[in-house]
Amino acid sequence: MAALGCWLAIGVAGAFVGSADLRLGVWGGWATAGLAGAVTLAGVAWSEGRTLPALLQVVAVGFFVRLVLLVVGLVATIRGLGGSGLGFCAGFFAVYLPLQIVEVAAVSPRRAGARP
Repeated sequence: MAALGCWLAIGVAGAFVGSADLRLGVWGGWATAGLAGAVTLAGVAWSEGRTLPALLQVVAVGFFVRLVLLVVGLVATIRGLGGSGLGFCAGFFAVYLPLQIVEVAAVSPRRAGARP
């Protein structure tokens, strides 16, 4: 748990007190995770009232979108913008964790009452 707290601290503090390449990476990670979270949460909202397979498809597509955006954003940050890969990952997962908690909280109660 302490490692998670340190990771989140790097993701937040790095955006303000780190070197220029670290700040660039953290801001890029924040933006990428925010975009991925918005897409996934929109899908979860869309699946409201639909069947359980539809809900599971939304979760799977959301995971795939996050995976693709993580890879594309990381490569773009390192190669295209000259930013820090560590900063990007710290920023991405500092935003990803709270959004993942919100997504699981939105999906969990519906799983029990979803239509087959």
